[in-house]
Amino acid sequence: MSYLYNNWDAIVAVGSLNDALNLIDSAVTRFSTDFDISLLESMKTVAPPSVDNNLDSYINIVQENILWRSLHEEEIAIWLGSSVKVNPPVPRKRMYPRKRLHNFNYAFKKKDRFSKPY
Repeated sequence: MSYLYNNWDAIVAVGSLNDALNLIDSAVTRFSTDFDISLLESMKTVAPPSVDNNLDSYINIVQENILWRSLHEEEIAIWLGSSVKVNPPVPRKRMYPRKRLHNFNYAFKKKDRFSKPY
């Protein structure tokens, strides 16, 4: 998610806005922490306002995942035979935005090197 945040403009320029949203959509189903919500909220600073509704729906999905996890995680651990008490999720290490990739387009301009016959 931090890669998408740091390279939003380049990803949208190479692909499309829908491509960027599809990347978020495929990742958000696995998100289940408050840190994940903060990542999605930070996306609003780089994404255009037209995708705010999409980002809000992704935040709702993560909130539902957090609720489901809090209700069922211990029961599933018992069912699996775990004798260890399930601890609340540990927040991920804070990821500060890095400088945008200066040579992002370089990888896409060098397509001719792959077209040479072997």
